[in-house]
Amino acid sequence: MPSEKRADFMIFPRMTALAEVLWTHRQDYDNYLLRLNKQYKRLDQLKVHYRMPDLDGFTDNNVLVGKTVLKLQKPAPEISIRYTTDGTAPTASSPELPEAFIVPGPGTIKLASFSPSGSSSDIYTLNYRKQSFFPPVAAEGLQSGLQVQYFGSSYKSVTKLPDTADSIVNVNNAVIPEGMGKAVKPLVRNCWVTSRCLKQLFIAFS
Repeated sequence: MPSEKRADFMIFPRMTALAEVLWTHRQDYDNYLLRLNKQYKRLDQLKVHYRMPDLDGFTDNNVLVGKTVLKLQKPAPEISIRYTTDGTAPTASSPELPEAFIVPGPGTIKLASFSPSGSSSDIYTLNYRKQSFFPPVAAEGLQSGLQVQYFGSSYKSVTKLPDTADSIVNVNNAVIPEGMGKAVKPLVRNCWVTSRCLKQLFIAFS
């Protein structure tokens, strides 16, 4: 990749996240992201080689227990998601992923998104294997709701968690109870590796 294109790739659209929070002094990442998705077409017209937005809504390893449908939302209307099922890397000429793609069976699906100017995203590999449902198990002493275990320290791996949590509460939804833990702004580390650092930049400088 030419050096000037590599520089654009490193800067855009990260620069827009920094400009947004420094100019507005507001923390509204969802609104910023909605407006950013409409600017990719402009970046294409300006021939800016930007990092493509990440694709999400899937996992690397999946199981098939019947008819499985893969549904992904395009980051922007002009961006296309291409796929292959033969193990090769998708290109701009590969088939476009339908809105509701029926997984043909066990195997590997590779995905990548492409802009009209030819920019491409990372390649995502989805592995599918056949599996039957596990047999049901009998359980006693169940309570309504979800049990939340809170650990007050920082751990680099879940294998490092102690056997006993600092506090345990039962909740009726998936929202962390107010007052449990402390709100800490994330550190901006590895920010040049993935476009997920957009949100880190947005929060850290708010």
